Amino acid sequence: MRHNYVPAPYTIHEGIRKLPPGQMLTLAWGTKEPVVEPYWSARAAAEAGFRTPSNRSHAALTDALDSLLRDAVAGQMVADVPLGAFLSGGIDSSSS
Repeated sequence: MRHNYVPAPYTIHEGIRKLPPGQMLTLAWGTKEPVVEPYWSARAAAEAGFRTPSNRSHAALTDALDSLLRDAVAGQMVADVPLGAFLSGGIDSSSS
């Protein structure tokens, strides 16, 4: 109640825990123990980027990122009701 949410790895259900960020749980048929493993690593992605740098221009990379972000947001904007967004104006997001 102190946090107004249930902090990880705890849940409101006894004996059930949250998965850490970037992890997936796999339960194979006929096994009793699940396997928790990472499906993505920011470090591995950054290291791969350094090993194989892009030969595209800064403008082309910026356009590609813009396109990816627009597609990601558009995919989350599908609803049968009108959507809106609130931008924080609280003390934690204002400059000092």
